Amino acid sequence: MESFLQSAAWGEVQQAYGREVKQVHYNQATVLAIKYALPLKQWYWFIPYGPLVDGLDDGAVFVRYEPDTVPQHDRRVADVHPSKTLITPLTLPEQMLSSMKQKCRYNIHIAEKKKLKIIDQLSAKVFFEVLVKTSARQKIKLHPKRYYDTIIETLKKYDMVKVYGVAYQQQIIAVALVVYHQGVATYVHGGSNHDYRSLMAPYLLHWQIMQDARQAGLNSYDWFGLSDRWPGVTRFKLGFGGDEVTRPGTFEHALRPLWYTGYRMMKTLWIS
Repeated sequence: MESFLQSAAWGEVQQAYGREVKQVHYNQATVLAIKYALPLKQWYWFIPYGPLVDGLDDGAVFVRYEPDTVPQHDRRVADVHPSKTLITPLTLPEQMLSSMKQKCRYNIHIAEKKKLKIIDQLSAKVFFEVLVKTSARQKIKLHPKRYYDTIIETLKKYDMVKVYGVAYQQQIIAVALVVYHQGVATYVHGGSNHDYRSLMAPYLLHWQIMQDARQAGLNSYDWFGLSDRWPGVTRFKLGFGGDEVTRPGTFEHALRPLWYTGYRMMKTLWIS
């Protein structure tokens, strides 16, 4: 099943954000590649959740890609998109509840007793405000606001996105950006206000998203990432139950070996 990251609409998001994209034919399908700039007027191509393909040797230093199978020779690098995730089947509500961990069900019931209101058409402005608070608390680097705005504005044209929020006493205390593609609802970005953590708003939020997605005919909910780097977030996601899925990860294929070696050396210096 094709990820939304390989959809034509996602290519349009990247173009609207100012990046060059290329559609490459591969095995009776089309693979999306996105061009990224490097110093010294160099560049590379990135294929999100897709295989290495020919047709990108246009002077690029390398191709970064996220294949379904482990390549034999290319370099494994840090994940761009999650290599491990949780997929929760969207079945009958009682079945989904029974598949959750007891603590998760308990927290949903707590949240249901609070005066919380779920909104599924939250503005991009308010969504980003909550992201900023979350990133400051968790020390997560955000994209520029224009990037989230571009995702929302572009995918809305294709009914591929919803921006959810939880309102409490006229404040938005939890948010989620969800993308819909080929029967899968994917939780791409989100956050919450830590000051209201006792209300368990994120539990109610995602429970509502899952129910809405099922009613809309979708089959599964992709939590888009499990990581030991974020044990609290990962524990929260795992509470909803589902199947853990692991991909090979992110790899780089050198097209200009000398330039690529120089790039790797410079990147090591930047990180250190």
